[in-house]
Amino acid sequence: GAVVHASTLTLFQIDSVAMNNMLLMAIKPDARILFQNIREVRLTYLLLGIDLEEVARTAGLFRGRHTSFFLYMSNGRLGALSSACLGDTLGAGLKVLSLVFNQIDSVESGAFAGLAGLKELWLNDNNIGALAPRAISPLLGLHKLCLSLNQIGAVECADAFAGLDSLLSLHLQFNGIRRIHADAFAPLCSLHTLNLNNNQLGDALADTPGLFAPLGTPPAVLDRVHA
Repeated sequence: GAVVHASTLTLFQIDSVAMNNMLLMAIKPDARILFQNIREVRLTYLLLGIDLEEVARTAGLFRGRHTSFFLYMSNGRLGALSSACLGDTLGAGLKVLSLVFNQIDSVESGAFAGLAGLKELWLNDNNIGALAPRAISPLLGLHKLCLSLNQIGAVECADAFAGLDSLLSLHLQFNGIRRIHADAFAPLCSLHTLNLNNNQLGDALADTPGLFAPLGTPPAVLDRVHA
């Protein structure tokens, strides 16, 4: 951990911050004036043993009315995502969240509550085995969701992607998916790209002809579905 003092900074005004593998305990009151107009904070963590709540606390020290956050965290051992600590701390300010290679095995409903401004969510290269109902919602502004290279054997519930009205791109490739609920993609009214490559769907796609309804009618759907 570290403490930021005004005397350690030579700039009179800072509009962006980038930190790698660094956690802060506090920003001294005399240094806060230097960060009052900060617009962008990029935090990258590539180490084991860093707790998501510690990262959220560090990011929260820079939070302002117009601050955008971009958080990249990998090679950790997060396990289950159940806490809404990011939403509680960063709220709508978090724009990109990447949690790849973190051994995440489940995402519980409400884990991303409060992140109304999130545009991109990267959860690929983990151990997620199933999607809980509304596990990713409500993220009404989300444009890109990457769940590739997990262990999602089936999308069993109709509301797995509920609340993702603005989603443009969904990546589910390399999961071993065998079944998809007929209404799973129904909430995705803005979807442009759906990648289902390298799964085990077989005849399941033919058995659920309405599966791709949110993408429009053929042949348009053929250009946007990769399966």
